[in-house]
Amino acid sequence: MVKCLLFGASRGCGLESALQLLNNGHEVTLMVRRLQEMEENERIKELEPAVRARVHIAQGDAFNKEEVDRVFGLFSGDLGLVLFSLGGRPSFQNPFAPKLVPPAICSRTISIFLPALRDYIQAHPTSPQPRFILISSNGLGKIGHSELPIALKPLYGWLLKEPHADKEIMEYLVFRAAGKVHPDPYIQEFGATHAPDVQVVEPAGWLKDFVVVRPALLSDGDCKGKYRTAESLPKAYGVSRADVGHFVGTKLVGGIGTEWVGKGVIIAD
Repeated sequence: MVKCLLFGASRGCGLESALQLLNNGHEVTLMVRRLQEMEENERIKELEPAVRARVHIAQGDAFNKEEVDRVFGLFSGDLGLVLFSLGGRPSFQNPFAPKLVPPAICSRTISIFLPALRDYIQAHPTSPQPRFILISSNGLGKIGHSELPIALKPLYGWLLKEPHADKEIMEYLVFRAAGKVHPDPYIQEFGATHAPDVQVVEPAGWLKDFVVVRPALLSDGDCKGKYRTAESLPKAYGVSRADVGHFVGTKLVGGIGTEWVGKGVIIAD
């Protein structure tokens, strides 16, 4: 059994990952802003009592460093996996220029999360580092956009332009924390120019075990358990959030999935 800490798991890929981890026998702590809403979540309530007993819900705001530190403090060197799946929603108040709500959520919260993870790791030097899984997106940067199916390029360039810029900064900071140059030169340059404060992840190189998961266009379909994964993936049209959760909960935890450590992996049907 692996002890897991999930940020941004009240919905979407994070919630699907939590359910898969639980169904595979792991212990899951969810940091959520609205405690009662998560406690009343129907999918959590539907779990069998023995599974539900392995769910722990901690209230906290990902924009508040003290609250993020407090949640990490619930673990005494025995944390095996940390998932970061925070994201915003597009606002169509101006349909010609959709905005992300809340703005820059990924880059702002990762700037709080990474120092908290670093402090946890440094406080437990004799313990193995937890696997850090970052839920990002396919189609980021010049390389990612060039590899998109032609039919998706206009959609990504319009609807996801602002969210992707936010995620590009987020990825840059994660690679910098690992002491790595981002494999996409555009993201490396864009992140270095636009990151709010790169000093928060210093000294570079402390992050040893991380995987960036880049889903294709997300849907609410059922979990099939059949999907493709690769660093570069042709015809990556879509994937269900449930299958992203399946990949996280069955392929990246418990000492497996080492082939993806330090890399970005695209997942698509």
